[in-house]
Amino acid sequence: MSTRKPADTLIDGRLCVVVGSSNIDFVTYVDRMPVSGETVTGTALNTVCGGKGANQCIQAKKLGMRCGMISKIGDDTEGKTIVRNFEKYGIDTKGIVVDNSVRTGVAQITVDSLGNNCIIVVPGANSEMVVADINEDMIFQAQVVVCQFEISLQATECALQIAHSRGIITILNPAPAIYPLTRCILDNCDVIVPNETEAAALVGLSISEWTISIAQNISIQLINMGCKNVCLTMGSQGVIATSGINKVPVHIQPPSISKVISTVGAGDSFVGALCYFYRDINCPDALLQAATKACQVASMSVAKKDAQESYPTLSEYNDAFNR
Repeated sequence: MSTRKPADTLIDGRLCVVVGSSNIDFVTYVDRMPVSGETVTGTALNTVCGGKGANQCIQAKKLGMRCGMISKIGDDTEGKTIVRNFEKYGIDTKGIVVDNSVRTGVAQITVDSLGNNCIIVVPGANSEMVVADINEDMIFQAQVVVCQFEISLQATECALQIAHSRGIITILNPAPAIYPLTRCILDNCDVIVPNETEAAALVGLSISEWTISIAQNISIQLINMGCKNVCLTMGSQGVIATSGINKVPVHIQPPSISKVISTVGAGDSFVGALCYFYRDINCPDALLQAATKACQVASMSVAKKDAQESYPTLSEYNDAFNR
């Protein structure tokens, strides 16, 4: 009789630490988006845990990594819900700071029948995160550290700098985009993962219609600016993965999806999966292989409602792609 555990329970020995935002999301589903001044009737309302940082952490955990979260929440019902949610997934919460002077961050998300979404974020405690809130001991133990721009820039730079100085893989999801990227970010980030809008903003351009060729050119611009490796996500058009070693932008075509239910959190799913699959920052093929698998994971997430609940486990991913 085999004693091998199911894939879902095999825990990767590496520790992923995410430094970023935690929110409560109010997700409204509608047949179509309202125009300015119009009232439409919704079909459902879900209240779920979210925030780019939290989402990315949970996707990495669902694939099997050990994960810890460094974040700031309010001393309120929403904050307590977020902590319970992390604990449910088995995520280390000792890096979460509770601030009784501010409210926990929230987001209002609207999703239409085609799976498209629009989001309004009220960052609350996330925007109050400072350098002193960074749990250095957690970062020192990590093999991968992930950041976004939904907390203060100073806190993000600090986390990346600490991690990079220890030789830890650092991944940045530059959302919302900041132009120009600081020298500290460029020097201490191993992989940057923007979407099309963010990529354009990072290079100071406004692009109305995207093509694969334009995305590849933007990726090269980011490399020339000092980004070490780039994964430019393009939704249904896939991903452009560019290693700073060979500077060759490779288009990764996503798997076909029979029906898109919601694209909310798909980019976060990609980032969390990239953390799990990416192992060798000095190998261009490693970036391409990890980005390809992360693209497959993210494509699975759009077939269900609600970001974190939609994220596949490792066994679900393996079953879907015959691994």
